[in-house]
Amino acid sequence: MLTDFIDKYQTAKIVLLQTTYMHLAVGDGVFKIAFKDKAEYFLKRGKSGPLSYYTNHPLLLNHNEPRTTLYINSKPPDPQSLLEDIVTGINAIYQDWRDWRTTLFGNRKQAAAALAQQNLLHGNGILLDYAPAPIVRAVIAACEKHGVATRYFGSLEAIPSPRGEFKVLFIGPYYVIARDFRISTVS
Repeated sequence: MLTDFIDKYQTAKIVLLQTTYMHLAVGDGVFKIAFKDKAEYFLKRGKSGPLSYYTNHPLLLNHNEPRTTLYINSKPPDPQSLLEDIVTGINAIYQDWRDWRTTLFGNRKQAAAALAQQNLLHGNGILLDYAPAPIVRAVIAACEKHGVATRYFGSLEAIPSPRGEFKVLFIGPYYVIARDFRISTVS
């Protein structure tokens, strides 16, 4: 089990990276960590750091929470103040693990932020596209605070996946998100 491995070896070095697994060098050997249903990663060969494992983490929101689209349906009295409250609400949930603009509509962060500002100014249009439910709830709360009507499409209620929840394994600041991890000794 991964938690037992981390209890035994507090730090590791990434010595090999492949699509479905990595090798970690620890105190008394090298271990293969296989990923089941890898969803996201930020890993670099040769890097090392403390090991940690989470089943609840801001990085997991995009993978374990229902995804919802949110539209604004009325004009705010102060669009800039509303945008500031939206950014504050999103950042409070992501805790600096993701850029707040990644939840907005569009591929590029700058263009997405500009579109959100435009839609806030006009009082209609999309604010969030396929965002995790906690983020949508935070933005709805900010809009309600400013007297702005919204409408969402999707669910705001957690629905457990029959395939299991995603987890995150950290090696220092580097991480991999997968449904499960299997450990074996490298001979």
